[in-house]
Amino acid sequence: MVISAGLAAADTLPAGPGLFLEDRDGRIYIAVLGSEGIVARNASDDADTWEVVAEGRVQGLQIAPDGDLWMARDDEVMRYPRQGGEPVSRTPSFLLQGSPGPLLATRWGDVWCAGCGAVRRGDAMFEAAPFSPPGWKITPVCDDPFGNVWAIADDGQRRDMAVLTDQHPHGWQLLDLPANQLAGSWQGAVTDDAGFVWVALEASVLRVDPRSAGPHRSFANPVDARITAIARGGDQVVVGFADGSLRELTVDADGPPDWRVIQAGGDGPVQALLHARSGSLWVLRAGRVERLADLEQAWHEHWDEQPRMPAGNHDHIFARIGDRLYTAGGKTFFGWPAAVWVNLDHVWSYHIPSGTWRVEPPMLEPGKAYSGIAALDDELWLLGGLFRAGGGTRATETVEIFDPRTRSYRLGPPLPRKAGQVVALTVNDRLYAVGGADDESPTTEVLSIGAGETSWRVDAPAPGPVFQASGCVLDGKIYIAAGPSSQCPGLFVYDPEQDSWSQIEHPSRPPGAPLCTAFNGSVWVMGGRGAKSGQTASFAYAPDSGEWSRGPDLPSPVSWAAAAVVNGRLLIAGGAYRDGRVGDYFNTDRVFLLRGAK
Repeated sequence: MVISAGLAAADTLPAGPGLFLEDRDGRIYIAVLGSEGIVARNASDDADTWEVVAEGRVQGLQIAPDGDLWMARDDEVMRYPRQGGEPVSRTPSFLLQGSPGPLLATRWGDVWCAGCGAVRRGDAMFEAAPFSPPGWKITPVCDDPFGNVWAIADDGQRRDMAVLTDQHPHGWQLLDLPANQLAGSWQGAVTDDAGFVWVALEASVLRVDPRSAGPHRSFANPVDARITAIARGGDQVVVGFADGSLRELTVDADGPPDWRVIQAGGDGPVQALLHARSGSLWVLRAGRVERLADLEQAWHEHWDEQPRMPAGNHDHIFARIGDRLYTAGGKTFFGWPAAVWVNLDHVWSYHIPSGTWRVEPPMLEPGKAYSGIAALDDELWLLGGLFRAGGGTRATETVEIFDPRTRSYRLGPPLPRKAGQVVALTVNDRLYAVGGADDESPTTEVLSIGAGETSWRVDAPAPGPVFQASGCVLDGKIYIAAGPSSQCPGLFVYDPEQDSWSQIEHPSRPPGAPLCTAFNGSVWVMGGRGAKSGQTASFAYAPDSGEWSRGPDLPSPVSWAAAAVVNGRLLIAGGAYRDGRVGDYFNTDRVFLLRGAK
């Protein structure tokens, strides 16, 4: 059976609740759940031609970060390997306690199945599912950028939201929402790009803010037809209705809701929605599949969105070893309520061939962030860092060395001084530590060390104190991009052979905490803080010509983010910016690849 977009009435999909998913390669899957369900995907060579994957009783569908397809079908839980081949039943491992319910695959690789006694973790091991509150049935529905998993809880008389956190990983916690906030049947749940969790009900949409224990806000249905579907939108969420209409809902912090009409009506109820990474809005309405361009934004012309980081993060930098990018520490809001800054003291790695993330073991010193990070002799060096200390920070001189082969740490030669936010870069098998700040002030100091050496060498100091800066290496020279916090804003070049510095005039006001990497023979300086707000502008400096050119704007006005080149394409990840939807700074979990050199 092959179906296509704009189906004839005789070829429509079944009625009932639906689900769209997108895999790593951008292929779209569609499922209609129920006793007469169906799962189909668009053909790899034609986005508007569909091929059937399964038919029958379909109870759930998800795609894990590794690309495997998981399906709850005919009372079995099946894994369909991404590489192809026959599906594998994992039903016994999930410890079914009745019929399997909806599935959820999280960004960490965990696969949840409602009505099951076990959960499959990202390392492919199964373990007992966390405890549920007595008498409550838990249906996991989404994760968030703060490290939490969210679920709909039902005790047979009322509904509530439940959360599973890193602080309390062994049991679900109820939010104890007012009964009227989850009255009626729920039509779906989704996390938006600002970290809010949204639950669609027939008569309202509930917005849960993981940064707060409550109260949480509900927004009344503006249409004289019940709500039937919800998905991540261009700004926050897009909502579908039983009369076929579509609206995008956006709310700034504590402001009033804005319901933007996308389509005023349609041929029947909206069954499922998906805002694809390409910007397209996929709609299943009255059994017919449509693809709309209403949510596409200017940045979609230049950037491809990728699988998200393990959590939102900023103040982090990439270092590459083999086929992995590594980033360490960073400071973010984490857990629930995610209201307090937390230092992330783990190393994360990004597997370039698969585009997936892995959380590595924690550093030796717990609670440390802002370490300089660079590769030397196929090991990861973590230089200095900052600890939380009362209302401020405390620097350390410790150097930790991470061995990717054993995924273990050992101590290296300590820095001569305490420092955090060091810019660490490697040139010709020598690691350089530029600037950073101790407990008093930033420094101009430049240190270096080679493989096998046990002490740091002092090199020519930077032109000014370097702080909240980033850098890259191009043709054997170090480039440092710094803003006003460094007290020497601009682009600076260090020549290790000459042990000397020079300055390059920036084409605009040098941004604070920008992204910086070498790409296509140029030094790219992107985003960062402007005079009053974050900015999206990118600039590329070509040393051969001494000229600057404009690159494509970033998808969001991030600062303190990581940038690298993978497979000849520019990758950016994380960062922070002031977000009107939040009313404060938001540490994003989003990752993007540049479509091509501009």
